[in-house]
Amino acid sequence: DGRADPIRASARVRVRDMRIARLFPDVALNRNSVGRINGEVNLTGSGSSVGRMLATSQGKVRLAMARGEISRLMMEQAGLHLWEILEIKMTSDKLIHVRCGVADFDIKAGIMQANVLIFDTEVTTISGTGSIDLGSEKLDLVLNQKTKNTSPLALRSPILVRGTLARPEASVDRGRVAARL
Repeated sequence: DGRADPIRASARVRVRDMRIARLFPDVALNRNSVGRINGEVNLTGSGSSVGRMLATSQGKVRLAMARGEISRLMMEQAGLHLWEILEIKMTSDKLIHVRCGVADFDIKAGIMQANVLIFDTEVTTISGTGSIDLGSEKLDLVLNQKTKNTSPLALRSPILVRGTLARPEASVDRGRVAARL
């Protein structure tokens, strides 16, 4: 609505059959992944640019994935299962079944707050908490993994996802890894 000052905008986007491999094309282990994401994005915001509109936005983001396949190596790396990573590197990677994935965020004043963030596969379940600041484009997420099989060499540390949307950085909680070692 250009009659208002600042300009007001609203968007309702439906996501249907978005392929997971195309969502993250630069992730080498993701290239053979099979699965489709569906969902909705509903936003309202105001400002003189798209960035400013996102920084002031209100709304919801809901994405879901049912069934699919993803790299076992990627899931073992997410779970920090050293023994399984070594085993796969010595043999070969294979695709494992994805049971489901859900991302549900409320957005207030440009801050996306995770209500539900879960990704469940045959070997690992990853659940997350945290937020994404659309104004500064900064990530502040914590991903916790729960392995389905006990591993003799699993570090089991939360994965911290920080940085920006353009350059996300993943790291582990070094204190927990040191205690586990």
